[in-house]
Order: sequence, then C-alpha cells, then structure tokens
Amino acid sequence: MCAYPKVNGTFDCENAPFLKGVLKQEWGFDGFVLSDWGATHSTVPSALNGLDLEMPTGVYFGDALHKAVDSEQVPVADLDEMLVRRFAKMMEFGDFASQPKPEPIPAFEHGAIARKIASQSIVLLKNEGFLLPLDSKSIKTIAIIGPYAVRPNTGGGGSSHVIPLYTITPYDGLMAKLGLQIHVTVLDGSDIDAAVAAARRSQMAIVMVGDQDTEGRDQSLELPAAQNQLIEAVARANSKTVVVVKTGSAILMPWIDDVPAVLEAWYPGEEDGSAVASVLVGDADPSGKLPLSFPRSVDQTLAAHPDQYPGVDGTVHYSEGLDVGYRGYTAYNVKPLFPFGFGLSYTQFSFSSLKVVQQSGSSNATASFTVTNTGQRAGAEIAQLYVGFPQIAEGNEPPIQLKGFRKITLNPGESKTVELKLDQRAFSYWSEKAHAWQVAPGEFQILVGDSSANTPLKGTVTIR
Repeated sequence: MCAYPKVNGTFDCENAPFLKGVLKQEWGFDGFVLSDWGATHSTVPSALNGLDLEMPTGVYFGDALHKAVDSEQVPVADLDEMLVRRFAKMMEFGDFASQPKPEPIPAFEHGAIARKIASQSIVLLKNEGFLLPLDSKSIKTIAIIGPYAVRPNTGGGGSSHVIPLYTITPYDGLMAKLGLQIHVTVLDGSDIDAAVAAARRSQMAIVMVGDQDTEGRDQSLELPAAQNQLIEAVARANSKTVVVVKTGSAILMPWIDDVPAVLEAWYPGEEDGSAVASVLVGDADPSGKLPLSFPRSVDQTLAAHPDQYPGVDGTVHYSEGLDVGYRGYTAYNVKPLFPFGFGLSYTQFSFSSLKVVQQSGSSNATASFTVTNTGQRAGAEIAQLYVGFPQIAEGNEPPIQLKGFRKITLNPGESKTVELKLDQRAFSYWSEKAHAWQVAPGEFQILVGDSSANTPLKGTVTIR
C-alpha cells in the first residue's frame, strides 16, 4: 500500500524509485500495490510508476485510465502487468475458488490467547516500595477509579477497530483474582470529589486512564486534562495509588513523581480486565518492554520544531535524518522519562560474562552472555543488544542501534546463556553514493543490557 505524503517531492503512489525500484525490483515483491484510501493523485504518472490498484474509488483508474490507454499515454503492457499482478496473487490465495463456509470463532480458546498476549505486553514503568503486586492478604479495600476502570479499552479507532465477541471489565477481572473478601469500589472519575472520598476510604487506589487513538489524525501526547487532574487528586488522597495507562502510544506524565506505581497496558483487547488484573496481583510477571521512548516534555520531541512537525506550508522536513526515537535521545544526550526498551519486573536480573567472537575473514560475529534471575520469584527478561558504529566519512550513523534481542524466562537464582548472532547487515550502513549497503572499517561497540539506556555489558568488533 502506498501512503499519502510526498517523498523527495513525489507522491508515494506515483513514486517510481520507491514502487518500481526498491519494492518491485530490489526487493522482488511479486504482489500488487494498492493506494491508501484517497492517496492517488494522478492517472498517467501513477500507472507508469508502479501503482496497480486505486482505492477506494475509480477517480483516476476508472474512465481516466481507459482514456489514457486509448490515447497511448499508458501502454497496454503496463495495464496487463497491473492485472496479472492482481489476479495471480488472488489466485494464489484462492480468491477465485469456492470459499470455505464460515465457522464460529472459538471464543474460549482465542480468549486465552488474547489474555496471554495482553498480559505479556503490559509494561511496568514504576514500582516504588514494591507496591505491586497487590498483597491480597493485607489489603481489604480498593478503589478503582477512572474512565477505563468502568469499561475495558479494547482497541483504537479506524482500521484497528474490531468488535470483540465479549469483554472482561476491570472490576470482574480483579474480583476473579482477589475474591469476595476484598471490597472494591468502582467510580468513573467524572466526579473528582467522590473519587477523592473513595480513595481516602480505601487502603489502595487504582486509577485507570487512557485514550482512543485512531487513524486520520495526529495523536496528542497529552491525556485529557480531566484525567491528569483526577490522577493528581487521587494521589494526594491516597499515597498507595497505582496508575494503569491504556493508550495507543507514549504520553506525557506530569504526575509521575506523585504516584508510586505505573503500568502501561496499551489497548488490552477483549481480555482487558483479566490481563491487567493478572499483572496487578502477580499471577503474571510484567515482562513487556517499551517499543518507543516516553518523553518528559514536548520540548524533547520533534514536535518542538515546526519545520519538522507539523510542517510549514504543507511541507515537513525530516532534518533529523536517522536520529529518530532512542537514537536521537542518545545522539543528543537527552534523558527521556522512560527510554526505549525499558520495563521493570517483579523480580531482578543481572547480566554478565559477555564474549564476542568474530568469524575469521568476515564481518559476522556472535555475542554470548549470561542472564541471571537474582530476585525471589520467577520472571522473564528481554535482553537487548545494541551496536555502536565508528565514524563514517560519508555520514555518521546514530550512536547505538538495536540489532538483536531475546526473551528469557528464569526461576529465582537461575542463569541462562544467551547467544545472539550478528551478520554483515548488523554492521552495514546505507551509502547514498553507492546506493547500496556497505560495511565501514573500524571498531564497532557491542552493548548488551535491558534497555537502550542501560547496557552494562560492553565489547567490540573490529572490521578491517
């Protein structure tokens, strides 16, 4: 699918270097290219430069394309290629054959999978004083407060929106884990005074907030102001406040210093209540890691520069180059609120014994190291390997780049050796002059740890 913007001055859906050069020739893509909905801007340039199907209408590839073929502006051979690519792929997937009869979705089986995926995706961002997991033996009263305390947050809008077969509410999920001996108060947080009163009456407060990201618009880093105010008010009323965030991306957390524990649950899906509860009570160890950095403020992001976002006169300049996300934070020595790859656990892990072995006469290497569970309970760690590049005359690479990772489940006191292989591509950079991937000679750093900001193990690979 070709997207909406222009790249190097040409719309994506008529961009020959992208569609015909990189996609179809260099990568050998044998399928067909369709436009994102309304991303087509021309007939002849799009037809000649790699677009096979206009969606969702035929404004450019209907009568206009017919006329372009009749007037020989678009060769019949190009039209044939469009159709062959489409029909061949549709035949390959059986679209022209008799279709199987729809069968009921196995809700119980699929629900178990959804619950496991959701619980493993949750990221524990903060846990001062080991407030989590909940101690059901000592806690008898809990208040769960907020818009996503009274209803699940199954997903975002637009193309990501689905209608679940069922949903598990936060209340039902917690009650199933905690039992009837614990009294749970549920409020949507719209009345802050009532929320504060409930928080004061309870031994612990859990505030569940979130958003509804969707396609078709830029997403805000800010939670709704009412939600931030709710968190701050509840945190003042109860020192044991846990914030569960259900968002589609990173958000700003102006209240982060006022709460002892924070979980990022993303959009947990139909098993929202069960998945979040399983992590809150410790039935599942939080093992998720952040797939992006959480900034401390808007000033730490590219949104602080109008020419980069939202652009000037309809043009956005990607002047940051390769310094995007954690690469940019590292390059400019900026400390985000939570770095890429970050995520706590209910246990602790250590890294040791890094060995980097380079294959003779090649740029391939193998890094091996030991991960140990030094805590008191079973858990999972995601070891991450980053490569730091030497100076490159044609233009420098970002300071560090993720090149490998491995998830390891360990019992208390258990150690495992992890081996990650690095091929030539791991040490390659894109040369604009050669229009190809190349390996620069020099000393490469090998960095291993549990996030982009914490890599205690360090080694080197020298390529001559």
